[in-house]
Amino acid sequence: MLSFGSYRARDCQGVSRRSFLKASAALPFAAGLAGLDPQALAAEAPKAKSVMLVWLIGGPSHLDLFDPKPKAPDLYRGPFATIDTRTPGLQVTELLPRLANLSDKFSVVRTNINYNGGHREAGSIGMTGYSAADGGEGGGGGPSGYQPHFGSILARHRARHRLEADSVDLPGFISLARGPIGDGVGPNFGYG
Repeated sequence: MLSFGSYRARDCQGVSRRSFLKASAALPFAAGLAGLDPQALAAEAPKAKSVMLVWLIGGPSHLDLFDPKPKAPDLYRGPFATIDTRTPGLQVTELLPRLANLSDKFSVVRTNINYNGGHREAGSIGMTGYSAADGGEGGGGGPSGYQPHFGSILARHRARHRLEADSVDLPGFISLARGPIGDGVGPNFGYG
C-alpha cells in the first residue's frame, strides 16, 4: 500500500494518478535537499530554544490574566482593565505590567479548546492529550489510566536526536508537581 499523508493507494494493482502526481511533486524538493552541503547546513543550525509551560492548578482564570476579552459583555470578561503589550494586538490585564513589557519574548496560546469542564480530566487532556481513565487520580484505573506528559516525550525525543555532542545542552523535562492532580489545596492533595 502506498501512503501519502492521509491518502492511500494500491501499489500491486497500479498506482492511482493522484498518488503519482503527489510523489512527482515531491521529487524536486527531495533532489534539492540531496545536493545541499552538510557544512552549510551546520553553519545554519538553529539556535538552542526551550519551552516553559506554567500550568497553574487552581491559579487565576485566563480571563484575569492573558485573555481579558475587553469587548465582550460583562458576563464573559474579567473584572480587570486591559493594557497594551509590546506585541501589536496583544492585550493582557492590568495585573501583568511587567509581562506586558516582555511580550516579545513569549507566546500566548489561545487556541486550546477543551470540552470537558472537570479540572482533573481537563488537566489530563491538557498535559497528555488523553483523557485519564480514572480522572487523573491513579486509584480508579491504576497506572494504566495515565499517558506520558508531553514534556517527557519531548525530552526523550530531544535526547535521541542531538545535532552535535558539543551543542548547548538545555535541561530536560522538569515537573515540580508532588503528586496526582487533586481537587483541594495543600500537601494532603499533592500540592503545597
